[in-house]
Amino acid sequence: MRLVSVDDALTGLESAIVLIAFVVVAAVFSHTLLSAGLELSEGAGTEVHKGTSRAGSGVVVSGTIFAVDLNDDPRYADLILLPVRVLPGSDPVDLRRITINLIGRDHIGQMIPNAPLFLPTPGPGCFSVSSPIRPDNDPILVPGDMVTLAIRPNRIVNLKSYDSPVIEIISPGIHPLRVPLMFPGSLTTITPVG
Repeated sequence: MRLVSVDDALTGLESAIVLIAFVVVAAVFSHTLLSAGLELSEGAGTEVHKGTSRAGSGVVVSGTIFAVDLNDDPRYADLILLPVRVLPGSDPVDLRRITINLIGRDHIGQMIPNAPLFLPTPGPGCFSVSSPIRPDNDPILVPGDMVTLAIRPNRIVNLKSYDSPVIEIISPGIHPLRVPLMFPGSLTTITPVG
């Protein structure tokens, strides 16, 4: 049996101190790297959420879409009632700055905001907010707000039986919302189309 000398013990102790020092330095270095990585990924996550909110449409359909016949002609509808709302977490939407396109088989019609904006039935080639009529006439929709847009194209050729036009709502800085419609074989005064 070999006896351990004091020199051997000191060498072992020195080796242990050096090992502990390496472990501490490695821990500090890895903590710094992990902190930097988490900070970068947190910033990237924030940017991803910002991009997603900008890429997705902040406006969505919020109920049944109706075609309305204003002239007692069962062949065509004259007006579309489109309920929409602004999604939570989305940017506010200024209704004065949106445009609405009605895309049919043979025609694209663009509707602009009616003046005044809050009116049950807009003029031809315009859209309005048919409900709720706001007493303050505030055209800014914030997340959670819901309104029904009344859309009245100049040409009603795309609003007839068996037709399937698409309504496109375009707001600056927001991905357009495309809403397909499906007209049934026979139209009534108020017909669900979507």
